[in-house]
Amino acid sequence: MSFRAVIAGACLALYAATSLARVPEQYAALQAAFVEDLRALANTCETAGERELAAEIAAWAAPPSPYLIVPVFPEQAAQPPSEEVSPAHRQFWELRRRQADALWELARQALAEDLAPLAWQLAWQTLRENPDHEDARRVLGYVRHDAQWLTAYEADKARAGQLWHPRFGWIRADRVARYEQGERLHKGRWITAAEDARAHAEIARGWEILTEHYRVTTNHSLEEGVRLAALLERLYHVWHQAFAAYHVNKAALARLFAGARPRASQKRLQVVSFRNREQYVAALAAEQPQIHITTGYYSYTRRTAYFFAPSSGDEGDTTTFYHEATHQLFSEIRPTAQAVGTRGNFWAVEGAACYMETLAERDGRWCVGGTDGDRFLAARYRLLEEGFYI
Repeated sequence: MSFRAVIAGACLALYAATSLARVPEQYAALQAAFVEDLRALANTCETAGERELAAEIAAWAAPPSPYLIVPVFPEQAAQPPSEEVSPAHRQFWELRRRQADALWELARQALAEDLAPLAWQLAWQTLRENPDHEDARRVLGYVRHDAQWLTAYEADKARAGQLWHPRFGWIRADRVARYEQGERLHKGRWITAAEDARAHAEIARGWEILTEHYRVTTNHSLEEGVRLAALLERLYHVWHQAFAAYHVNKAALARLFAGARPRASQKRLQVVSFRNREQYVAALAAEQPQIHITTGYYSYTRRTAYFFAPSSGDEGDTTTFYHEATHQLFSEIRPTAQAVGTRGNFWAVEGAACYMETLAERDGRWCVGGTDGDRFLAARYRLLEEGFYI
């Protein structure tokens, strides 16, 4: 290779490295200027006696949390501030809208510079400042249905006359009243809830609860299956933001940025929840001899996550639930080898699952992170008190 070719290659590599660094640097500068404007506005509000608004703006300008904070965006489309609000309130709204537009342009630039995961994350940042940003909503899988922002799957359900019920899952709106009165539709005819329970007593004939990303089978109760399905969808939503670099497909994302409409997911992850621990152990002992000491298990060979219903009055072990369901997400969202981590890098596989098991709701938002989870505390104790570590 000639000296000129070597120099040309080095220059190309240097240009690429500079280009890749451009978007993160621009994002940092953009956020710094935004925070400065917000703090100035908060001071103005404080001086004018608008202390409640000042506190809200100051909180919005607070430095990033060491935890992963996932906001819950409103389904209902918002309206601009009314004429009755103060000029400062309107200015806060306008600052956020301008920031959203700037973040969106930066997201487009990130995609052009082959930084698809960053583009995805910037799209979410765009929605934080403007939950009604149409392009960001579309890229992240939302469509506008009437005056609501719904996922493509939810919009399909709404057009079919269905709604999500916290006890019954997806159900036609005209059937809710009969379900609430204790009736159940089974094989085309109405029966009592007790008859429905007998019909689904065996796991092979259990209730199937379908959501956008999961198929939950249980022989405990319809309500228990719906409860698990809601937890799983919550985990999926947060995991999708936390691990964008793992799952984002650049080609698919580019199509959405170019204007393609989002489509409902065609793949569902399989989850089975038994009525009790005894059934759980009996079904899985042959595959996992230590199953009796577990409260949840993801089978790489069956590509199914297994759990059992909590005792009456108990909400169950959500940490193990999130832990095993996280293994399933990493295993199935993109092609992987079976039983990753069994020959090496076990710490990374388990670390990610331990991280997601800290998922909790705080102040209307989803929060992940920290070192106060049960497994973290147990590992710390075993290291400091027993000298044991892996």
